Amino acid sequence: MTVKNERNPEGFVMEEPFGKNKSSNQLSITLGEDEYFVMGDNRIASSDSRIWGVLDRKLIIGRAFVRLLPLNEISYLPGAYSLNNL
Repeated sequence: MTVKNERNPEGFVMEEPFGKNKSSNQLSITLGEDEYFVMGDNRIASSDSRIWGVLDRKLIIGRAFVRLLPLNEISYLPGAYSLNNL
């Protein structure tokens, strides 16, 4: 996935080493303030923003608090990805 923003106008490639079934969809989406593009883990069969569009921030109500699998990556509050790094 390539993310373009003010800090990276040419694009920042976000590695997804966890994804075994990667989608071949090539989309170009411009997000507005408080809009998110979300994708499911099973890229080939997920119904996500590639199907139904962007998600408004006010509709995001949850957060993963524990990861159990794979066993060698059990963690509390997993998936932290800082947008400051993009």
